[in-house]
Amino acid sequence: MSIDSGKKMQEAIRNNLDSDLRAKDIGGQVLDRKKIIAEVRKLSKVSTFHSLLAILNHWIIVIAAASVAIWSGHWAVYLLAMIIIATRQHALAILVHDACHYRLFPNRIANDMITDILVGFHLGMSTSLYRKWHYPHHRYVNTDKDPEVMGEHKDPDTWKWPNTKLHMLKIFIKDALGFYSLTMARIMSLWSPWSRLHLPSKDAGGIPVREKVALILFAVTGISALVYFGLVIDYLLLWVLPSLTFFSILFKFRSFAEHKVVTNENELNNTRTVIPNWLERFLISPCNVNYHLEHHLFPSVPFYNLPKLHFLLMEDPVFQKEAQLSNSYLGLSTGVLGELTKVNEDVVSVGAP
Repeated sequence: MSIDSGKKMQEAIRNNLDSDLRAKDIGGQVLDRKKIIAEVRKLSKVSTFHSLLAILNHWIIVIAAASVAIWSGHWAVYLLAMIIIATRQHALAILVHDACHYRLFPNRIANDMITDILVGFHLGMSTSLYRKWHYPHHRYVNTDKDPEVMGEHKDPDTWKWPNTKLHMLKIFIKDALGFYSLTMARIMSLWSPWSRLHLPSKDAGGIPVREKVALILFAVTGISALVYFGLVIDYLLLWVLPSLTFFSILFKFRSFAEHKVVTNENELNNTRTVIPNWLERFLISPCNVNYHLEHHLFPSVPFYNLPKLHFLLMEDPVFQKEAQLSNSYLGLSTGVLGELTKVNEDVVSVGAP
């Protein structure tokens, strides 16, 4: 075995460590990994080309939507552009998630720096800070130590499911109107480098010096460019406002779909995979994030190889029998929406806000 292949194998093992530990926490593994580990190692190879292509693709859509809105000057076009841009903000956030698993670029320092500059800082996120928050989720999924479950305790009206369709509609209308803007900002602050800029880099909650320097240069360059080209108002309308409204709807519903109302008996049914149609894929599950069960089983596999991993796992009869799979996001019978709202409307809606 070559030195390079040995390093890659060690990296794959490290990236699967969280999944293995989490499986033990919920009662042991169910899936026989030995049968497919060779194929998984192949699928775990990180491609700089695929990552840069995805980043470029999402930014092209953002720039195109913003350009058309600014050119038209019409409020309806601005509104449509805001919705489209929010879907790409969501997609870019998914790429930060992949980067926190070191799945965007082969070099770990480059992985964090490039992701922060091209993606994370634009969303007010730090790859390294999101990693600290996200890893416990993998290890303790759906337990009281899971950060997502902790959020449910703090805000049960939003994160406690199942509930009614009316309850969900009220939540998303409030999101669209900005009533949850401060709540969303508090969630994002957990991953924000700005909230940690004053802390020493060696502090447990601090960020590396290189990240501080990159953040300051990014901010100075970005603000200067916006002022010089007279785009400050457009930036607030077409980037900041969508991130606090429509992005919140997409972020929440996709999060609900991943771990809410699942069987939660073993590693194959504590996380949901959804098979979306093309519109759901664009709006709700960019970057193959719908294959969330596969991601939890093998975090070493980057987003562009998750469909291949899904088909590989579907050949396993145990996976076919136990896996938590849904046929769509918005279907009222076999879709996630139906599963999340399959309750007695009269009884549950009494406690809805």
